[in-house]
Amino acid sequence: MTTPRNSRKEFVRRKPELCKDETLTPDEEKRIELVQAYLDQGSDLKQEMKALAFQMKILAEKAMSLPSASDYSNAGVRSSSPEEAVFAGLTDKKIDVEKVIRKRQLLLERLDEQIMCVIVNAPLTSLERSVLSWRYSVGKSWKEVAAIMHYSERHLRRILKDAMKKIELPDDAIWI
Repeated sequence: MTTPRNSRKEFVRRKPELCKDETLTPDEEKRIELVQAYLDQGSDLKQEMKALAFQMKILAEKAMSLPSASDYSNAGVRSSSPEEAVFAGLTDKKIDVEKVIRKRQLLLERLDEQIMCVIVNAPLTSLERSVLSWRYSVGKSWKEVAAIMHYSERHLRRILKDAMKKIELPDDAIWI
């Protein structure tokens, strides 16, 4: 009695590195969580910058909605008129938010550069490197990465888990 050709083991063999379901030690789990937190900082910072940009937009709209707002300077000059005082306060707040945005932008640039170096220098497969690059350097969502790479989100998360085990954080890792 012969078995059907497609049921033989050599035809259903899977890549072992993607199918492992090994248990991790608590130290390995902590290390992976630390790597995950490090990589997630970039997207967290980008979200914060979007919120700051929205805050800037709201401040600008409030300032322009004041009567004769175009008559006031952006220098934050104080005067006795209530409208001028409100405008000056909004302008001061806008200047403060702009400073925060500039600082966060510089930090984001340094962090993105460091994350890319971590990804490039880690002993990863090309598939793992691509997943990490799309997700953390380019900033795509899991759904977008899955569509780009033609894998399911679940499978990409398995690949990510294997990649996280191989990543070493730099001694001078940037933490926000």
